[in-house]
Amino acid sequence: MPATLMPSPPAGAQALAPTGPHETRTDLQVADLYARYGPHFGRLQSASYSLPADLAWADVEAHYDQALRGWKADARFPPRSGKLASRTWVKGRQVLVIEQFDAGGTRVLVVGSNLGVRD
Repeated sequence: MPATLMPSPPAGAQALAPTGPHETRTDLQVADLYARYGPHFGRLQSASYSLPADLAWADVEAHYDQALRGWKADARFPPRSGKLASRTWVKGRQVLVIEQFDAGGTRVLVVGSNLGVRD
C-alpha cells in the first residue's frame, strides 16, 4: 500500500525540541532541503529527530526502504554519505528525503516530504 502520510521515524528516534544545541545547524539543513526540493515537488513539510548512537545509517535507510516499497531513487538527488548522509525516494510527484548529520553533539535526522501536504 503506498504511503500517503509521512512514515513514522525509526525506532529509538526522538522528536527534537525547537531549541537546543542542534537548532542552528538543523534550521540551516531544513532551509537547504526546502530550497533544493521545493522547486521540483512544491510545498514540503519536515520533521527533525535525534537518533540513538547505536542506530546505523544503513538501519535508517532500511527503515524507510521498507516504508516506501515501490518508490524509486531520483537521479537528480543522488545519495550522499559522510558528514551529511542523505537519500531521496520519489513516486510520481511525491517525494520523501532523509538527511542525517551531527549538530551540537546530537545525531539529527531530518525527514522532508510533500506527503499529506495540501497546496
